[in-house]
Amino acid sequence: MIIGSVLLVTIGSPEWFTPADYETDALITLFALAIVFGLFFVFAISKVAEARRRPTYSAKMEAEVAEALDRIDPRGHVMYNGEYWAAEAEEPIEAGEMVEVVGKERMVLKVRRRG
Repeated sequence: MIIGSVLLVTIGSPEWFTPADYETDALITLFALAIVFGLFFVFAISKVAEARRRPTYSAKMEAEVAEALDRIDPRGHVMYNGEYWAAEAEEPIEAGEMVEVVGKERMVLKVRRRG
């Protein structure tokens, strides 16, 4: 099959060949698209790397305010800084209440009712 395709191109008819100016335009277009897609992927990979380097928790989270998204009794979910977090509390907390972050254990925030 490979030999056949090579022979097809080398002994093909003249109308199968493209003019030089068309080939130049096609190459410029292909290189331009390759550069645009390459820049996009470099940008996307840099954003992913930046997100992976950013710590998910720091001591500054303690005493910060979050909103309970559902009932926390003893576990539920909160919205902290635009991120969804699993949360745990010692006392029941209703959805919509504001809570204070008091700590973190693995990927679960320890919270208490604010006030």
